[in-house]
Amino acid sequence: PPKGIATASARTTVKRILFAGVLEIRDVVASASVTTAGDKHVSLASLTVGGASVGGQEVAIDESGVHAVGTPVLPGSTLRDATKQANAALAAAGIAVHATEAVRTTTTRSAAADTGGLVITLLTADLPGGVAANRLEVVVGGVSLTETDEPPTPSLALPLGTSGLAAG
Repeated sequence: PPKGIATASARTTVKRILFAGVLEIRDVVASASVTTAGDKHVSLASLTVGGASVGGQEVAIDESGVHAVGTPVLPGSTLRDATKQANAALAAAGIAVHATEAVRTTTTRSAAADTGGLVITLLTADLPGGVAANRLEVVVGGVSLTETDEPPTPSLALPLGTSGLAAG
């Protein structure tokens, strides 16, 4: 980069994760960068889910959850039907999934980029005999960067030979 410009970047890629034999996540890519040039700051962040399926039905995952895409697996059904079936299959397996939104902020003194990620929650029910339910939350594909300009710390000059303490 040209003199006086600094850039930091990060990227993570997840190729394939299978949850409970029901939810398959494929090709998640998170990329973030922050650049500073004097008082100008730029932040970029993106999260891409290249593929996902529930019970063989291709789905898209966004902030509101799972939505069927492509051709419904069951002949004669609509994408709305396929979305309901996919979400029912996830609920039956104790799985919830949604994406979190990317957040980009800049000021004259800083830049921050957070790609968000896929949040997959796995739940088990309470068991007989008082065994409590379990909850596991997994975040896939998150990248976060922060750059802050700090003002220089002024040096303090103390006169030599004086401590500033009075004898008592």
